[in-house]
Amino acid sequence: MARSKQTMVIKNPLPPGTFRLLILILSLTGIFNPQGIAQSLETERASAVDLRGQVRDETGAAVPEAKITVRLTSTGSERTTFTDVEGNYKVPDLTATQVYQVTAQKTGFAPQVKREIGFKPGERAMVDFILKIAPIKEEVTVIAAPPTPGEKYEAFKDVPATVGVITKEELEQLQPRSLDEALVRIPGINYLDEDGRGLKSDIGLRGLDPTRSSKVTILVDGSPINPSSYSDPSLYYTIPVQRIERIEVLSGAGESILYGPNTVGGVINIITESPSEMDKFFFKPRITLGSDTEQTFQITSGGANKNLKYLFNALRRSGEGFRDRDRFSVNDFATKLIFTIDEKSDLTFNFNVYNNWEQTPGGLTERQFRENPRQSQNHHDEFESQRVSADVFYKREISKNNSLKISIFGNFLNEIGSLLWIH
Repeated sequence: MARSKQTMVIKNPLPPGTFRLLILILSLTGIFNPQGIAQSLETERASAVDLRGQVRDETGAAVPEAKITVRLTSTGSERTTFTDVEGNYKVPDLTATQVYQVTAQKTGFAPQVKREIGFKPGERAMVDFILKIAPIKEEVTVIAAPPTPGEKYEAFKDVPATVGVITKEELEQLQPRSLDEALVRIPGINYLDEDGRGLKSDIGLRGLDPTRSSKVTILVDGSPINPSSYSDPSLYYTIPVQRIERIEVLSGAGESILYGPNTVGGVINIITESPSEMDKFFFKPRITLGSDTEQTFQITSGGANKNLKYLFNALRRSGEGFRDRDRFSVNDFATKLIFTIDEKSDLTFNFNVYNNWEQTPGGLTERQFRENPRQSQNHHDEFESQRVSADVFYKREISKNNSLKISIFGNFLNEIGSLLWIH
């Protein structure tokens, strides 16, 4: 069957020449003026200014990848660009009759702002910057209140190092049994759990040997917990994770060296729970039960009045273990007092008593494991440690970016071990 081909033709309903006549009428009435539009565009192009400049450091070296922000003062609108490898930048088509604010910034440098910048039509607009190295705060900032999720890393965005943070909310969701179970969430952390209970966690950063945590500095509320930081940094004490409110991890020796020795891998700052100004008094018991008769009893109490905030924490953790001679117990008591001297200064006192006793069942050969994986060949091997620590912090806010902090801290560690082989 042959198909017929149909073609649709749309005819212009207006008489010929109507469009030209309409343009002529608009031009005569002044509504449409091609010459005026061209002159307006030409005037706008003549008043536009291309802003150029260069960013260097104090030695005169070019600063590449520096962020340039041009803000129109009247409206608040912004335009951004970045410097090239030679430190040069260009922001085209700025209005010559307007007033701008120009900012140059880069990580590791203090930002520089130039305000009330105006340009004349036809002039060569140049704004150069010399950036200074940003000052480094030589202290660990213990944040009283945890940030909101959107502000989690805001305090560390300009730190030239890898920073990891575990917040109070994350710890509550994870419910870790020990410190190493919490730290596993931080990239670059490697650890060994000597006893399977988290009582002696060996922690390393950036692939370094984690044995006795000797290549990383561990702080609690800003104070080192190593028994001897310079002579023997080996760590035989791990803070109970139930007392931890926040963990901050700074990897690498570049920034970590500010916090003491043995920071080749980095520094870990553990922030313990603090009393809130809103709590007049609170009493919070907590009981946790697990397998192999493991149990944890914790009591936290605290409050605040006009010039004093206080917190007391008592913890008892024990269990039988899944192997023969695998019993352990932990007793921990901690108190924190914060005295408000005036609006800008306060005094913080921390005191902690810790005792740990455990049996160490030891390793097994392959044959022994096949016979009975729960057996122990160390019939008289035990370990006990006793630790007492105290620290005092005085802090005074001098200005918005400056503060004075004086700290005095000390700890005593006694280790008792016995090993007797009987065949």
